Order: sequence, then C-alpha cells, then structure tokens
Amino acid sequence: MNWKRLLSKTGLWMGGILLFIVTAVFLVSYIIEGPLRDYMERRMNQSLKGYSVRLPDLDFHPIGFSVTLKDLTVLQEAHPDPPVAHFPLLHASVHWRAVLLGRLVAEFELENPRIHINLVQLRAEVANKVPVEERGWQEAVEAIYPLKINLLTIRNGDFVYIDEDPKRPLHVSQIFLEANNIRNVISPERTYPSPFHMEGRVFETGRMVVKGNADFLAEPHPGVDA
Repeated sequence: MNWKRLLSKTGLWMGGILLFIVTAVFLVSYIIEGPLRDYMERRMNQSLKGYSVRLPDLDFHPIGFSVTLKDLTVLQEAHPDPPVAHFPLLHASVHWRAVLLGRLVAEFELENPRIHINLVQLRAEVANKVPVEERGWQEAVEAIYPLKINLLTIRNGDFVYIDEDPKRPLHVSQIFLEANNIRNVISPERTYPSPFHMEGRVFETGRMVVKGNADFLAEPHPGVDA
C-alpha cells in the first residue's frame, strides 16, 4: 500500500469537504442577507415611537456570528430633514472576552457616526409626552443584535447642534469613545462598573478629553464619575 498516495488522496478529500462547507456557509449567509435586512428594518420601525430608520444594506458574517449594518439612518418623524443620526458602519458581534467570564453579551463598533440636531427637532423632542424609556430605543437596538451591549466603541464620530443661528453650530468632531463592562460583567453591584474614555475636537480648534467610570444601567438615569 502506498501510504503517501493514500494520505494525499485523504488530504484532497478533506480539503474539498472543507471548501464545500465554507462555500455553503457563505452562500447561505448571502441568501439570507436581504430578508434579514428587511426583518431588521421592520422590527426597528415597529419598536420606535416618534422616529423611524432606513437600512439600505447589511453584511452577515456567519463565522463569528456578527453583522455589519451599512448607512443606517435615523429620522425624527415630526421633522425628518435633516436625519438626526447616520451610521455608515455599525458592527455588532459577540463580546468574546466576556464569554470567558461566563456572560453572553455583545460588542458594538461604530465607524464615522454622525449626530445632527437642530433647535426645531430638540423642541419636538422635549414636547414629546412619551417618556424616553418607552420610545423603543432598547428594543430597536435588540433588533440589530439579540445580545445586550457590553462594549461600545465609537471611532471618528461627529456631533452637530444648531440653535437659532445656523452659522454658529455647536460642533464636536473626531469623537472617540470606548465604554466597557456596560452590563456589569466583572464588577460588584452598586458601583460605577464601566470604565470609559472619550475625546474629540471642539469648534475645530479645541480638544476635549473625558474619562472615568459610569453606571449606564442606573435608575432613573445613568450615573457618571468622570
């Protein structure tokens, strides 16, 4: 018996089977991306009160069980122009480090997000009689990914608020934010369990740096020690 030939054939068979499995997995993910996008957009819009979203495209990554949303836009129904938020890339995945600690939670990464609010939209928000916690934001986030967020990273964010004078906006750019342990995976209860670091550029010339710890799940509002 020629062992080299047998091992060579076995290797070819194993390689062919592996290639078939990988191809099948990616083909299935490609097929379900359209229905998944429709389902996710519909679920978010059903959850939100006073706002709506548009989700043109997404990528589902079966290896690692993650999803990348592309060009997600959030609009205020009372004043939809301009959109209050635009997320060119939003990547959601399992937070694997927390899995090692026995907790199944999520990690969200936002690339180049933009928040744009003007005075008219702010007044409509204040006049809204529905409490913030009942407007469906948490349900909308859970429609993106079924696990609760434990690590949030924002890179190159942009925030603009326009008051009465559109020529003098409050503008914070190049925002970087990393908030960890949001679900209190590794800290005792009743502490500020979530270390965070945020920095950005203010009015094109100033620099902002905020760092400390927070309790994002505190009631009736989050607590911050920074």
